[in-house]
Amino acid sequence: MRELTVEEMTQLDGEGFWSGLGCGLGLAGSAYAALSPDPFSKIALVTYGGTLAGCYSAFRAVL
Repeated sequence: MRELTVEEMTQLDGEGFWSGLGCGLGLAGSAYAALSPDPFSKIALVTYGGTLAGCYSAFRAVL
């Protein structure tokens, strides 16, 4: 564990949390939709592009 200085603490704003949460929910939702036996599952494969873009932006925010 590492202690943060006061300056480092003021720079923390949690900007990666919501995008990371959206990434995880998107992955879970896309996997569920793709594995569903409904015809909707084939259309849901299109959502993978949006999910991957969301995950990319989430990881960029953290780095």
